[in-house]
Amino acid sequence: MSLILHDFFLTQDILIDCGKAVTSINLNPITPYHLGIGCEDSTVRVFDRRALSSSSSNKMNGMFCQFRPDSLNGRTCRVTSLNYRCVLNCST
Repeated sequence: MSLILHDFFLTQDILIDCGKAVTSINLNPITPYHLGIGCEDSTVRVFDRRALSSSSSNKMNGMFCQFRPDSLNGRTCRVTSLNYRCVLNCST
């Protein structure tokens, strides 16, 4: 399955081919060029929208992070919701 992303900063649609159905999508509110995509195989992929290109033959260009929660090892669950959360490290 694929996701076609129309980016307002670009003049063309961008195809992101994750190989699995996209079941959730969210933008990071602090760095809105980070696009999170959840898939039916329990995988979350994070793309940098600034690095996406319609001219590349690699439809996963721009991906800089991919992970699967440890709690889902050995089983497959659809990622139905993504939420960015700011975590502050305070050492006081």
